[in-house]
Amino acid sequence: MNDVLTNPFFLVFAFLTLSNVAIAAGYYWYRARKAELDANLKHEMLQRGMSAEDIRQVLAAPVKPRKPAVAATSDAEPGAAPDTGRHDGSQKS
Repeated sequence: MNDVLTNPFFLVFAFLTLSNVAIAAGYYWYRARKAELDANLKHEMLQRGMSAEDIRQVLAAPVKPRKPAVAATSDAEPGAAPDTGRHDGSQKS
């Protein structure tokens, strides 16, 4: 038994087999979760009284990626006037 566990060919085969099983399990879990979320979304839209055509339009709409929020960082001293982004010295009205 110890000879099998130290055999490099067995170890490579076992690693590849286990990694493929993990990848397949993750993929099918992802698909099941996505189908569950899709069904919940459709159910919620039906509960809100949306028609089948409205639901179809919502699901067919292109998904726009969100822009990351930009944190406002300031090197100005506390109590200083906020930066308006203007470089001519005038304040925005």
